[in-house]
Amino acid sequence: MVAMSLQDAFVYRLRYYRRPDVKKFLAWVVDGNSPIRPGEGGAAGIDLGTLEELSSLGLFHRHVIDTQPLCPRCDSQDFYDRYLCPFCGSPRLDRGRLIEHYPCGFIGPEEEFERGGGACPKCGMNLGVAGADHGRMRGSFKCLDCGRGFAAPLISHTCAACGSKFTHEDANLRHICEYRFNEALRGEVVLACSLGDLISDCLGSKGYRIEDTNSLRGSSGAEHAFDVVATRGGGRLVISIASSPSEVGEMEVAGFFAKVFDVRPERAVLVAMPRLSEGALRLAKFYGIAVAEGRDAGEVVASIAKLLD
Repeated sequence: MVAMSLQDAFVYRLRYYRRPDVKKFLAWVVDGNSPIRPGEGGAAGIDLGTLEELSSLGLFHRHVIDTQPLCPRCDSQDFYDRYLCPFCGSPRLDRGRLIEHYPCGFIGPEEEFERGGGACPKCGMNLGVAGADHGRMRGSFKCLDCGRGFAAPLISHTCAACGSKFTHEDANLRHICEYRFNEALRGEVVLACSLGDLISDCLGSKGYRIEDTNSLRGSSGAEHAFDVVATRGGGRLVISIASSPSEVGEMEVAGFFAKVFDVRPERAVLVAMPRLSEGALRLAKFYGIAVAEGRDAGEVVASIAKLLD
């Protein structure tokens, strides 16, 4: 995402605050559930793409906590390991006992030293005190085909999904991340996610009753969605919220007018965050649409209250 001003970033975030799934998720997060991982707990209803977008807007800090190797052919994480001899590639291995002779650096199977009567096969020096001039290497292996000993086998992966064989050199890597909530935006999230509640409270103070549905059928038979639907004294009020990084344009005004014309409520208010463009404002006046502008939830509620006074 390109760099944007703080105000533009807020308006982009506002679009997500209005989504029911995001609103529910963020309410769970600010309740103390951070850091989070996709698919866990209250994050189960949020897809990874949305979580990444919220992070790009500054709501979360993304941290890599693990790395998942994947099949290079099909990206499956379902594979099993095989231990191979690093010298001949044989899978026929057994546990071995290797001895390292410190003075000359030779490493070999214990039986090679035993065959020489306890002398080093490389330099011929007899072994002395264990730990002083030699040591036994734990976790070593020996190949049943070539007979050589080694400290670590070659690990080969076989994909259970496509059958591809690969090693760590070929594997694809996927980052496993956790997302930590940006506490600097806690106040904004709490306020913005409650915008609908704040508007409802404002309307309640003006004698309106909020309806349970936000979908109304027009005279054409079409269903139209609004952000808030309320009634007072038999008359109906509808409110829709439109937002843009800089200015709300004419298309949003025309779309709102089409819905209002079909539903024909007593009153209709278009909320524009942060404001309407000059062309959109002229169109709203032409259509007789009441507009409440605001850069944040507080300004929007104040503007609506003024319209309803």
